[in-house]
Amino acid sequence: HLKATAALALASYDYHVYHDSLDIKSVSNKDEQKFILVSGTIEGIQKYIYSIESDTSAAKKLRAKSFYLSIFTDVMAHRLLDELNLTEANLLLSAGSKFTLVAPNIPYITDKIKSIKNELEKYMYENFSAELFLNLDYCPCTGTETINFNETLKSINDRLEVNKFNRFSNLIIENPIFQEQLNYGNLCTECKKNHIPKSMKDSSCEHCSKEKKIGELIPKIRFIVIGKGTVNDDKSINFFSDTPYFCYLAKNIDEI
Repeated sequence: HLKATAALALASYDYHVYHDSLDIKSVSNKDEQKFILVSGTIEGIQKYIYSIESDTSAAKKLRAKSFYLSIFTDVMAHRLLDELNLTEANLLLSAGSKFTLVAPNIPYITDKIKSIKNELEKYMYENFSAELFLNLDYCPCTGTETINFNETLKSINDRLEVNKFNRFSNLIIENPIFQEQLNYGNLCTECKKNHIPKSMKDSSCEHCSKEKKIGELIPKIRFIVIGKGTVNDDKSINFFSDTPYFCYLAKNIDEI
């Protein structure tokens, strides 16, 4: 309750500052659409997690995939917060491959959400062979609608259900991903999905090799650091190339 109250209060403040309407009458108006509820969920997680064709290091890879999805959800939520100029207080939920946040209903917010959605969809399309899909949508709401928050959440969840049937619709037409791998070498012997560049002598693709390293490291770590930028290390996971973020896994505080 306190987290939701803080998120709504902050979004309301930003809305009224933008419209120069920070007075008692305007603030008390509950029929104005002052808020935008943004919700995102990663689709295709079961197929992604359990698509392990080889018994070699299966436990490590399963552990790494589950961990990756959890961290990836947090990273995407924080990228949205950063690019929308919001704070941690605006984030209502980030768990179980789903996140929800509250933003002020001001013009540049909706345009920015659409832009970020396209960027994240393209990233997931190119890096996960369209196996994982970010189902992201938003809806404006009034103060009255936030009182019955379950109904408001149901409204955006209904929109997400519809989106499931249109995943990557534009990208599939513009850029069939499997066509890009025609000039690659052999198929990975572990996942049997990704091709290995001819210049590499490994039998495992880059994704599988990374998953095994991270899966072996997870039981030994005590600290997780998420930040902006790129860290080239076996103990790190990097996300995005246009606006890079990283997750660093540390066994002790001295490594941070």
